Amino acid sequence: MIAFVTEGGNDIGMGHYIRCFGIAESLAAQGEDICFIIPPDADGSFPESTGFDTHMLQKSPASGWDVDEVCALLRKLNISTVIADSYRLDNDDLGHIRNVCRIIFLDDLDTYDCNVDAVINFTPGADEDKYLVADVPGREVYAGAEFYPLRREFEGKRKPDLRKNVRTVLLTSGSTDPYECVLFILKEIGPDLYRDISFVVLVGRYYLEEYKDKLSVFCGSHKNVSLHAWGNCISDELAKADIIITPGSSTVMEGLSLNVPCIIYEFADNQHETVKWLEGSKMAASFGRLPVGENDACVRKVFDAELDQRVRLYRSSVYSGAFDGKGLNRVTDIIRRRIY
Repeated sequence: MIAFVTEGGNDIGMGHYIRCFGIAESLAAQGEDICFIIPPDADGSFPESTGFDTHMLQKSPASGWDVDEVCALLRKLNISTVIADSYRLDNDDLGHIRNVCRIIFLDDLDTYDCNVDAVINFTPGADEDKYLVADVPGREVYAGAEFYPLRREFEGKRKPDLRKNVRTVLLTSGSTDPYECVLFILKEIGPDLYRDISFVVLVGRYYLEEYKDKLSVFCGSHKNVSLHAWGNCISDELAKADIIITPGSSTVMEGLSLNVPCIIYEFADNQHETVKWLEGSKMAASFGRLPVGENDACVRKVFDAELDQRVRLYRSSVYSGAFDGKGLNRVTDIIRRRIY
């Protein structure tokens, strides 16, 4: 059996859950038995809703993980392989798990000395050579955007071409927006200046009610702004857009894989390297770190530039080579090779 040791919730969002579920779904389709192991402060409703067996730990140390309890559960369940995806598992924790069973670590924080059997870092620009310097015995390394595990629901939805005129702009911050970045961006752009464009806001799972009220008020005063709850088939929402405005998170990699140009920004430290690399590679324009001061003309300036079809076609020509949508198959093959 394969266990995903991961987490998600209000404080850290849903990124770990979403990518782990995509991989789990693919492995299950190939006959593998799957379960999830999550810490007690995680939101257990999502992994439970997927239909996979979900085991919530009982002990609540400050780190979020009691690795002794994890290892005891791994033995009890007779787990052969762990897929670990958590920022709160340190190198000692990974080593303890490795003493019980094989462990593959999904790393997007460049943890170069991680003591695991294999590490997969699908962050754009991830450098395999930096892992090799640590010289962890027996460890395999897979690094780069070609390993991003795009979920099965995205298959067959890549857009063949880009419209001349932008009609729909999708704005998201992911499952949470603690700094109200989406509202800030909307105000800076000024939807009334673009009456031929529909602005669609994906309301995240953990948005505070007060914040949702603010967005509703803004939406009510602008006829071309609408709010959509984050649904089960996010690929359909992304595929409808001509431009996606998103943090440097999973959504930007999903959008580019669908051939939808993106404007990116960051509000959390773990988004910085993705934003920096995509902007530096000319794959996406960036608003930078948000929120910023009230008098920031750069948001509208960047937005206006990306409306030009020539700019979007250029972006597409650059990012299409890196985001081919085949990362899930590559990751699944890596995991199954390690099992057998």
